[in-house]
Amino acid sequence: MMKQFVFSVFYVALFTVGQTVFAQSGDVKITTGVVAYNQQDFEKAITAFNAGLENPEGLKEKTRPKGFYYRGMARINYMRQLAGKLAGAGENANAAEVLSTEEQDFLEGAVLDAYGDFKNALKYDDGKWGKKVDAQMLMINSMLLQGGVAILNSTYDNNLTDSEKKEAYLETIKYMDASTEVSPTVHLGYDLRGQAYLNLKDTANAYKNFVKAGEVFEANTPAQPDQLIAYVFYRKALIERYAHNDLDASLKSIADGKKALNAEHNRFLEMKDKLNAKQIESINQQYSSAKEDLSRFELDILLNTPDKLKEAIAKFEVATKEEPDNYILHVAFAQLLEKVDLASAEEVYKTATQIDPSKQIAWFNLGALYVNKGVEAYKEANNISDDFEKAKDLQMQGDEHYQTAFPYLEKSLEVSPCDSETLSALISICINLSSNDESYNESYEKFKKIKADCGK
Repeated sequence: MMKQFVFSVFYVALFTVGQTVFAQSGDVKITTGVVAYNQQDFEKAITAFNAGLENPEGLKEKTRPKGFYYRGMARINYMRQLAGKLAGAGENANAAEVLSTEEQDFLEGAVLDAYGDFKNALKYDDGKWGKKVDAQMLMINSMLLQGGVAILNSTYDNNLTDSEKKEAYLETIKYMDASTEVSPTVHLGYDLRGQAYLNLKDTANAYKNFVKAGEVFEANTPAQPDQLIAYVFYRKALIERYAHNDLDASLKSIADGKKALNAEHNRFLEMKDKLNAKQIESINQQYSSAKEDLSRFELDILLNTPDKLKEAIAKFEVATKEEPDNYILHVAFAQLLEKVDLASAEEVYKTATQIDPSKQIAWFNLGALYVNKGVEAYKEANNISDDFEKAKDLQMQGDEHYQTAFPYLEKSLEVSPCDSETLSALISICINLSSNDESYNESYEKFKKIKADCGK
């Protein structure tokens, strides 16, 4: 009995000594890592930290946050070294040709791994590391956002399989989960996460994120104007329109998007003295594109909702008077008017062509309006079998409408060469009118050649 007791004591003693040695070894590894970090040998530092942090609970209390903090810093700096190595190989350098497999694997998870280290540093903080970690968290958020954007953009590669795209969307969500935790007052994290969910067809989570992005933007408007906020409301409106079948909510979101877009554009205008000509051109282009996308979506809803047509026409009539030089607004108004008043639609289209002759849609729609009139006249003429004079008169009306359409469609083709719809319309007009006017035969050959040259 005595021998057994002695053995037990001896065993406990050995176990305690082993724990102490292990703890000391871990602390030593952390110290080794810090020395390597200060010598800018970040790869060696990470290896030492990995070994030292295998059992954080076995480390001294003051060593735990220190180890995690410095490993996070080592990851970031090693990531920068590898990025510099890749950049130094030239713009068209392939990562697989410049970096080893291990280096590529490291880069893929470095930002999220560093984020995890900083979280653990806060978890074990003894009161010394909080401010340092918070500063690095703010810095790392930009990396998380950039990483999320890069991963999301990669899904536009048509060579990716559906499975690879799904993996990319899920990875984007991971990055944005971290980003929104680090910086809950930055709207972009919610927007990107919403886009990833939307691509995964998870409209419920996508919608929550778009709503949150709009709320966060309104409550914490960034110092730098951001016109792309309009697309947060655009995507929210898409879900309301097609998933919720709530047209009123969708139209409200579009209106909110236009309001936010105009506010951000005005903020840009206030600082235009600090921008160069190229920046101003880019900002104006972005503004026009976003406004056009919102207006087109709004118009699509209104055109397909008869009970809102009267309300919409009244709204657009006021809007065009308030913005007499807004091309997009006039085209949208004319498209609405086509439903009820072709003569008024024609006048508004003509106004649009005067506002901006370099844009195609008003020219094409104006020509198409007359082509449609001509088609209706021809149909009516073909349906008359007992009144030759009336049929002939309708045939002449059809010819006149086609003749009126012709120069507008020619202008449409001039503005947008090789446009297939415009070419088809022009060729159709030439075929119909050539029997009475041989000059259209020459035009027919010309447009056929253009069509062939364009590969249509």
